Amino acid sequence: MSDVWYYAASNNSVGPLSTATLVEALSRMQEPKNTLVWRSGFADWKKASEISELLPYVAKPPPLPPALPPSTVSAGEPSVSAADAAQFKNLKPDLAGIGGWLIIVAIGQVLGPLRLLVSLGEYYEKMDKRIVESFPITVWGEAALNALFFLFVVYTAVLFFRHSRRFPTFFVWQWLVIIALPFIDAAWIAISMAGSTGRAPDEFMNLEPKDIGQSIAYTIVGGIWVAYILKSKRVANTFVK
Repeated sequence: MSDVWYYAASNNSVGPLSTATLVEALSRMQEPKNTLVWRSGFADWKKASEISELLPYVAKPPPLPPALPPSTVSAGEPSVSAADAAQFKNLKPDLAGIGGWLIIVAIGQVLGPLRLLVSLGEYYEKMDKRIVESFPITVWGEAALNALFFLFVVYTAVLFFRHSRRFPTFFVWQWLVIIALPFIDAAWIAISMAGSTGRAPDEFMNLEPKDIGQSIAYTIVGGIWVAYILKSKRVANTFVK
């Protein structure tokens, strides 16, 4: 490589110069990368920034940013005012997940289907076979009604443990069905048996005071839990999928 250089200054060429001398001259210039240089072997003058061996000496870094005022905050940490810090101190994380009162709901959603299975098993085990033979439509219709309710309760439990946003709606409907089911069941028995015998439905309407009292109790308890499910922030933050 030729070590004889020239550079252009005010429409004049300066040189011959060694590489070291040229680099020193370029370092004193305000815009060295735009300075035209030439050496033997070049067809024409070139900018210093276009020549690989000169580029490291003409590429200057940008000016430093203005000096920051002294700060007591360590590097890398955001600065927060005392007022903002006090507000953050009082903030509490949003409640979410199966915790708090939702644990009781979880237990109920697990035990509910199991209790229903046990109750239905005892009911059909004690049923008189003569009733099945005399009123098969009534018995099988009631069985279908109970089966649908069981599947509904199981599906609601699945929605609960999947944190589905549909759970609150199904939970409300679950309690409405629980409250109304004794009346629906009694109406079905009366209508179907009346249809089989040709007698009036009210002759077969047999709704015991115990069933009415149970529905009233379910209405009170269900109202409390439905209000919790609809108003709770934990519920709103948990069932979002």
